[in-house]
Amino acid sequence: GAEYANILSFPERYPGCATFRLETNYRSLPPILTLANASIAANERQFPKHLRPVREGGEAPVVCAAPSPESQAAFVAQRTLELIDEGVPLAEIAVLYRNHSHSLELEVELTRRNIPYEVRSGLRFFEQRHVKDALSHLRFVANPRDEVAFGRMARLKPRLGQRLVARIWETLAGSGEPIAALGRVDAKALALPGAAANSVKNIAGLVGRLLKLRSRPGEMVREVVASGYREYVRATLDNASARLDDLEQLALFADGYDSLDTFLDEVTLMNELSGEDVTVEEGERERVTLSTIHQAKGLEWRAVFIVWLAEGRFPSARAEDMEEERRLFYVACTRAKDELVLCYPLVARDRYRVDVILEPSRFIAELPDDSYQRWQVQEAEEPPELPEGGLYRLPGFLGGGDDIN
Repeated sequence: GAEYANILSFPERYPGCATFRLETNYRSLPPILTLANASIAANERQFPKHLRPVREGGEAPVVCAAPSPESQAAFVAQRTLELIDEGVPLAEIAVLYRNHSHSLELEVELTRRNIPYEVRSGLRFFEQRHVKDALSHLRFVANPRDEVAFGRMARLKPRLGQRLVARIWETLAGSGEPIAALGRVDAKALALPGAAANSVKNIAGLVGRLLKLRSRPGEMVREVVASGYREYVRATLDNASARLDDLEQLALFADGYDSLDTFLDEVTLMNELSGEDVTVEEGERERVTLSTIHQAKGLEWRAVFIVWLAEGRFPSARAEDMEEERRLFYVACTRAKDELVLCYPLVARDRYRVDVILEPSRFIAELPDDSYQRWQVQEAEEPPELPEGGLYRLPGFLGGGDDIN
């Protein structure tokens, strides 16, 4: 609830007050501060401030364009492995983003490569309540004898409490075909109230529609959201807009699979590994940090990646105050001590399943050309197979720009 305008208006409200600028920076190398100073200078509503470094040396920050969100995540993971080889501890590496939904591809890629990570901005993507709710529908369709999935799905509907759900499940489990039995539930025999009986009918109808979409798991997620779960989120959960964004990201991720089973296998793998295996020595607890910028305020790392720096993503399409968005960018940049990498995908799929070309964030466009160096990521023609249980390096990953050795 704080309002920074109170600080800006303080000298007017208290004439004669003294102003002390804390401009000496002990954290970041000079090139990082040069970029940060250039960025925040575009804000008009502020006390002029120019950070001065105490440390010396350093390489210019990197601006890296990747062909897709997946290749952006692959690049971050690859560079993270290289930083480890260079002696940078995992705990000194962070990936920052504007919205929590931007972590999905990163979590998948880090897990695939067995790079341990922690999410400061909340639960891991697939551990979030709304994601589990949506997936419970898909899990029941994939395995109609999954009592846990059915229970979670059913209890989202009006008037279906734990006792009634248990009674319904007993009927379904005793049949040879639970999904078929769901459409024949005898409301009178089970003493279901009218509203509960209608909820069972709605579940049966939704499951029937999902069955027809088994080869399109992304559409299955969208069908769940459109069939009442959107309204449930808005009426029941906080941060509804962010949660619905997460579900759209889940659908876009699921679009990459041509069957329900392969998609759920990937999700199960994510839940089992959770990026917590291998890479660190036994007993160590180091993790790469994934965090929204808001949650990263006051923290610092030797290497910082800022991802999804594309118009409409960062700054957010919903942002009403562009200067506040630029302040967020400034905060993110000044978390880095030694290395700063600014990333964005060139193309991403929108909510209409159309690949759209993304423009780099205005916060990149505003920077002087001599304040950063450019790296270009090339999409691999065929992704190499991942070695089971070991680390994975993508050969010949970078193309153009500067080489990473």
